[in-house]
Amino acid sequence: MRVKGLEPPRPKAPDPKSGASANSAKPAYMTRTGLEPVTL
Repeated sequence: MRVKGLEPPRPKAPDPKSGASANSAKPAYMTRTGLEPVTL
């Protein structure tokens, strides 16, 4: 059993829907001018 008051409460994990989605991230490749998005 934990004793309350020794450590601050831990924040709740963020909702997965509110975070960045890996599916929405566009892949990129390096060019002479920098990173360019890949068009499929």
